[in-house]
Amino acid sequence: MRRTTLIIHGPLAFRMRRLAAARAGAAGLQLMTLPQVAARLAGGFTRPAALHELEPAVQQAMAAGGYAELEPMLALPGTPRALLTTLRKIWDADLDLQALAPEAPRLADLALIERRVHEALPPGALTPRALRDGAIKRLQFARAALGPVELEGHVEVPSRVLSTDQRAPNPTGSTLVQVIMPGGRGLNIRNGNEEFEIESIFFNPVLSELCYRGHSLRPPFSQSQPSCQCRAKASTAITT
Repeated sequence: MRRTTLIIHGPLAFRMRRLAAARAGAAGLQLMTLPQVAARLAGGFTRPAALHELEPAVQQAMAAGGYAELEPMLALPGTPRALLTTLRKIWDADLDLQALAPEAPRLADLALIERRVHEALPPGALTPRALRDGAIKRLQFARAALGPVELEGHVEVPSRVLSTDQRAPNPTGSTLVQVIMPGGRGLNIRNGNEEFEIESIFFNPVLSELCYRGHSLRPPFSQSQPSCQCRAKASTAITT
């Protein structure tokens, strides 16, 4: 049985796609979110830390005290949720708080809270950056664990998610890969710049590149339009 992975964006889309796969009797199809893909690669019993696990961990970190600037704010209502929101934005931005801690007292406070949150989380529950780092260490198993990977509903994806390079990327050099969404069009530069309509997006572990699946249209359109590059099969295209 051929294993494939479809990465869904959003809980509603996930449920709808799972229902459609069940009705179609799809075999070998794994439906996941990006955090779930990272957890699968990280292995063991690792999983993304849920909100109901992060909130008490933040409260426990606050109760420990010993903060330079944040101490007067800890008793204010709404502080736990505000701190958790701040931490999640920092994780989404891929900032290393431990490295930034010496630059300012408030950053040092946030770094201390982050360390205490990691210690308070249940076994196997990881924050986004920790989960990502664990997945990168086991990228050599991506082909066996995931097979061909297809993205559905993602407009921008961090480039480190799309790379099979086993070297850990430089966090400060993180970039985003712009993709043409399903329903959009590009140019097949390997077939006379004919028009190519995108049906879906996927990551091909053999080519180690983000690819498009779709079909060719005629006649070719203007050279000024976004171009795409075909691979072995006419149904596959790759952004240039």
